[in-house]
Amino acid sequence: SECWKFMITGANNNSEIKLWSCESWACLQTIHFKVNPTTPITSLFMNIAIDFSGQYLVISDINNRVLYVMQLKRNDKEQVVQVISLAQFLLPAPFLSFHILEASNRKIPYSYNNSNEDLYDDH
Repeated sequence: SECWKFMITGANNNSEIKLWSCESWACLQTIHFKVNPTTPITSLFMNIAIDFSGQYLVISDINNRVLYVMQLKRNDKEQVVQVISLAQFLLPAPFLSFHILEASNRKIPYSYNNSNEDLYDDH
């Protein structure tokens, strides 16, 4: 019964994302990605995946080579889910296909220059 409390839909090549309550069928939040008018790219094409916990929505903007990570917060008492944070990462190449094995919050320095050190090492 817990599996279908909320739903995520995408429209217009996933440039419009909606979070829904499956109990009231109300749209809880809508997020629109817009084309940057200063670039020659005229359309967006987004690839979307969600982690197994349902807390992180990962969106790959294939045309602009950007990866977005949205953190979702669920409140069962109020029967809502909402995006509470958004991170943006520039990519050297588009992510055409991906799979999320594990997701969590990490603090990443704004600038990283030491290539001998693993930025994500948990030791």
